[in-house]
Amino acid sequence: MKKIILKCLALLMLVLLVGCGPSEAKYIGQRSVQYDEAKKGWNVFWAFAISENSSSFTKQEADINIEIVNDEGESVYKETKHVSEENYGEWKNNFTGNSQTLGSIFIPVGEVSKGKSQYGTLSLSATLPSGAQFDPEQIYVMNLPLMDLSISMPSLPMTINNYDYYGNVEKVGELTKLEFKYEYSATGEATLKLLTSPEGDSYFYVPYKVKDSDGIIVDSGEMFFGPLSEGDVIKTNIYLNNVELGENYTIELSDYSW
Repeated sequence: MKKIILKCLALLMLVLLVGCGPSEAKYIGQRSVQYDEAKKGWNVFWAFAISENSSSFTKQEADINIEIVNDEGESVYKETKHVSEENYGEWKNNFTGNSQTLGSIFIPVGEVSKGKSQYGTLSLSATLPSGAQFDPEQIYVMNLPLMDLSISMPSLPMTINNYDYYGNVEKVGELTKLEFKYEYSATGEATLKLLTSPEGDSYFYVPYKVKDSDGIIVDSGEMFFGPLSEGDVIKTNIYLNNVELGENYTIELSDYSW
């Protein structure tokens, strides 16, 4: 009889211990993304709680599903990360000054594919060990890596002539630098030295054409320098239209005639 009583007590203790184990999360919130300029990547945050109204968050083991899609519709990152207690810590809210337990994952820039837009949305969902799932929530994300702007250019320095109405060489310039970059659009900077000019202060022009990989002209115009005198070196900015990332372009320069 004594043995039976002991066995029953042991079984009761086991049931009580299991019953007192940590409850599985019923709510996920505080989903956010923060870009870390120093580390060159994104901190992704979330918080699990026993209920939506609970102020006591739990360090829930889970699979965190993350996908980043940029504003051009390109999926540039898609991973599932298994998280445990090591992924949780106390984080301070910069707005309220309060601290709370948040889960976090760091995504380095190098793990995100280059795309055609530096803006997009990060989708975060979660799956618990029991199989319970939390629907994805979209979060605005910035600083996504861009594709390289591909523009083939002539060899520099390059001598450019400006002709007068009669077809005579009026001014001679030397284009020494031409560089382009892409943020919201394609922009460039050019540097020119005026070699000869019969006038005092004057203006100098460098015509250009931009062609795509099929040889179609997508933009054309003139780089405008001045006023400048013989021997002066001056810079100017260039703004290209209809130039997109992911395409290969060629820029052609020529002499200028009235």
